[in-house]
Parts: sequence; structure tokens; C-alpha cells
Amino acid sequence: MSRQPLKSCLKKGSSRPSTPVPRAPFLGCVDLPGVETPQIEKRAQFNSISQPPYITAHLSVTHPAYMPTPSVCTAVNLHKTLILPTNGETLVIFDVAKPSSSIHTRSPIQKLSSAQRDKLAAHEGFTSITLGCVDFPSKWKIKIKRDDGIRCGDIFDVIYEFLRKPLSEAEINDIPESRRSACEKAFKQRCRKKPVGLSDVELKEGMRRVDYLAGKSMFGGIYLPDHASAKLDKTRWMMRLIEAP
Repeated sequence: MSRQPLKSCLKKGSSRPSTPVPRAPFLGCVDLPGVETPQIEKRAQFNSISQPPYITAHLSVTHPAYMPTPSVCTAVNLHKTLILPTNGETLVIFDVAKPSSSIHTRSPIQKLSSAQRDKLAAHEGFTSITLGCVDFPSKWKIKIKRDDGIRCGDIFDVIYEFLRKPLSEAEINDIPESRRSACEKAFKQRCRKKPVGLSDVELKEGMRRVDYLAGKSMFGGIYLPDHASAKLDKTRWMMRLIEAP
């Protein structure tokens, strides 16, 4: 079967989270500069002061609960901005196809502040983590580093930067036949959503990694892989993606 339709999109010249994370080369390694973390402002309504800023994400549960649950495994305390609560809605609205500067909180609906972005991603203050996703090809891994501790904003920024990279010809050839039409559809829809004058530019630029997701571009939270071993590397995280409306 001819793959010309997808190749023509390339710029010329150029579930279950319980599945163990594949060991593959890291793509998109980003070193982030050290920045002093400012005081974090208090949030109202859904993010009330009665709720802890860091939620225990246990390695033995498929979907991290909003509150800690008993576990024999070591837990990681992720910031609540990154976790999918039990009510099924993340605290932020983040379309990974759009710049991370467009992220809004869900309640109240307002732009994610610099203070909120600067909150450490985990209470443990990890300086290096690897982020995978079941919707990625096996070779795709996002590695994030920051000597002063990785922040929530760093996670969002690198996710966007990683997924906005153009697909190489080899990556296009590796797209399974079963999802080719869905990827091409997502590519065209993304281009149509661009402001007047930029749609044609995006079409000429060709497909990007985000188009491989076939429409699953909404951030659905971060969780830890479900493994039987309590010796699991706590710096290997997984991202959940949801179908865009």
C-alpha cells in the first residue's frame, strides 16, 4: 500500500499504564537553567488550603488516587497540578498541541500563574526524570533535567517542545497502517485551527509528533508505572493523554 499521502505532509529537505516502560534511547533531552523558586500563592475553590499540595502517587495503583492509599511500594509525592484526581479532571487544561503558556486552571478558569508553574513537580525535588506515554512509539522518551529541582512548568514546557518537533521521514514510515489515516486527519485539523495566514505555513512544515497522537492531545495527568517490584526507579514517570474535544 502506498504511503505517499503521509510523505507528502513532510517538509521537503528535511489502556493500560501497567505495561512496563520500554527501554529505548532517550529523545528530546532538555537541560533547564536553575531559577529561584518563588513563594506559591494560595488557591481558592477546588484547590483549597485544606488539600495537600503534594499527592502521594503509589507505584502499586494503576490510576493515582487523589488521596494516598495503602501500599507496600515506595510512593512519590507529585504536585497536585500534575495528577489526575478521582473526579476524573486534572486541575489544569493543557492541550499539548498548543504552547504551554496557554495552560489554564480549571477552577477558577484562569491562566496558570508563574508562581504555580514554579512549584516543584515532586516534593522529593527530583533533578532528572524520564517521561513516557503508552500513546508514544516505543522509542519516544522525554528526559527532563534541572539541577535545582524540576518544576511543574518545566514538565509542561518540555512536553510541548518535544511534541512540536517535525516527524522525520523514518518516523512517518514507522506509523502503523492502522493509524495512518487518523494521524493525517489530526494533522489537517491542527493546521485548520491556526490563525488566518498560519494554516498554510503549518501545512508546508509538515506533520509533527503531536499528530502521531491522532487527536489525543489533552493532558490527562502523570502517574507512576504499576510494577510488582518495589525497586522501580522513582524517576520514570508516565503521562496520560485524552482525546481532544
